[in-house]
Amino acid sequence: MTTTDIVAGADRFAGRWTLDTTATEVTFRMRKLGVIAVSGMLPVLGGTVEVAPDGRMRRLEIRLDAGGFDTGNPARDADVRSGHFLAAQAHPEITYVGAALGAADGRWQVAGELWVRGRSTPVALVVEPAAPGSGAARMRAVAVVDRFALGIRRLPGVVGRLVHIEIDAAFGRAA
Repeated sequence: MTTTDIVAGADRFAGRWTLDTTATEVTFRMRKLGVIAVSGMLPVLGGTVEVAPDGRMRRLEIRLDAGGFDTGNPARDADVRSGHFLAAQAHPEITYVGAALGAADGRWQVAGELWVRGRSTPVALVVEPAAPGSGAARMRAVAVVDRFALGIRRLPGVVGRLVHIEIDAAFGRAA
């Protein structure tokens, strides 16, 4: 899909959309010891997208549950949710707020800020929206997050620095 495909008819997305938390999935993957792939998911708490009448995105917000961090390994998950990494008890939400949509390298990107543990870092989401059907719209987005930029530096030789995020989101028109 090219940026031209996305722009054509983009005005049909105009308005406010609410994230369908039951039909949205946020997954991640990273490296452990440089070679072992670790993947997991984060529960979605909510989110919205506001689109101008000309089809331009005004604002995107996605909220995730830091306390729901899950890789399927209870000991590792508890450590990541602790103050060593996410500090989920003190900072229960991970939030992404995007406010600028633009094209780069033939694809759409949302420029925004990712908030974790009370700190933020710029993160660009590469987006592939799909046409709405039956009152819903889907979008797939990917990003790479540098955990060091968020002050999460524990176990640098063991836990990978970069976290690859994938979002498969469903939005419905807000009432």
